[in-house]
Amino acid sequence: MDEKDREAIALFRYGLIASVLQGTVEDRTKYIAETAARIHNVPYYGPTEYSPKTIAPWISRYMREGFEGLKPRRRSDKERAGRSPETSGSKS
Repeated sequence: MDEKDREAIALFRYGLIASVLQGTVEDRTKYIAETAARIHNVPYYGPTEYSPKTIAPWISRYMREGFEGLKPRRRSDKERAGRSPETSGSKS
């Protein structure tokens, strides 16, 4: 996943939570539940279902970190795609 994909996903996530952030939703819990009940065509991932427990933290992450907080996190082990025989404990 490149940076363009991460930004497209963040923009999609923002679109789902924008009404809550702008204060146009009367019942936040109901809105999140209704949003989670639908299948979404998410950039990079395709058709995806989200649970309310996935959507709700996006709101607080956006409030705390801004748009950057909505981007998928990079894997911390990205540089370590495979383990070498020296570190895996296997004998040749």
